[in-house]
Amino acid sequence: MTPSSPLAPDNGRYGRALRGGFGLAAATVAGIALVAWLAGVVAAELELFMLAGVGTALLALGAALLVHARILAMRSVDGTDGALLAGRLQGLLGLAFVAKLVVLGAAVFGLHRAGVKFEAVAAFGIAFAAAAVIGQLIAAFHIARVIGRPASGADSRLTAAIAGGEKPAHSHQSDPTSNPPC
Repeated sequence: MTPSSPLAPDNGRYGRALRGGFGLAAATVAGIALVAWLAGVVAAELELFMLAGVGTALLALGAALLVHARILAMRSVDGTDGALLAGRLQGLLGLAFVAKLVVLGAAVFGLHRAGVKFEAVAAFGIAFAAAAVIGQLIAAFHIARVIGRPASGADSRLTAAIAGGEKPAHSHQSDPTSNPPC
């Protein structure tokens, strides 16, 4: 990857979360597809369409995560605004859903125009939908888990001090045991 890539290592915590989420999702979806293929769930003549559906869903997930990286990089100045980050993540999930619908629609239209039989188009569509949903869920949960962890360095010391009941010197929090001013 080039340094200007949205998933480059110097992009920090969000880049690692997105790469890890995609890797975990891709491995899980590929594993499930392999089990389905080995179990003979799909007829032999439809296997390529199933694989094409899974592959297309993973490509759509990867493209969505590239956009996610760009949007998450535009975080607040201090990077700790939870409400802003939560809103962006919700928007990103919606954006990923729309992107997958567009990809699925274009692929089904292309298959139909190419004269592919309905059962092959259905095998593609079902595999795409299953892989897209499973991949998105795994990636989203992984990203949320990684982003939800305390950051290292000063942020983690501040979190530990607050959790331990200590009041950091630079904190503007009032003492919870004192009465608030009237």
